Amino acid sequence: MQKPKHEKTLNTWLADELHKRELGAMPESQDGRKWLDVEIHLDQIRIVLEAKQGWATSKKRSVIKDADGRLDDDLADCAVAVCYPDGLFSADDLARCEVLYALRTHKNRPPAAKTEWQQGDLDQLARV
Repeated sequence: MQKPKHEKTLNTWLADELHKRELGAMPESQDGRKWLDVEIHLDQIRIVLEAKQGWATSKKRSVIKDADGRLDDDLADCAVAVCYPDGLFSADDLARCEVLYALRTHKNRPPAAKTEWQQGDLDQLARV
């Protein structure tokens, strides 16, 4: 039986998929002591995607904390929390799946009252 892929592999596949959508994404980069799952430079804006595998409440809470941490540490102008579904075995699985995602704004902007998760395919994520 095939095992689901490690999160680092999923991040590489996600960066590849976003790169295909002309976003110039880079996987698993390090800024100081912090690892950024996926980084995108769009004009003068630095966007960081932090990701976890699984849609459980604990996974969503953890990835929001990671994304907000990148904003708090001034490592990004914008962060997106992403939850991959369980059971991804190939890059094709990721390309065809739907993910959960939540846009996190910069720490100087007022926060939303509640995290609003969206579910969509990678084209929808790229448009965010």
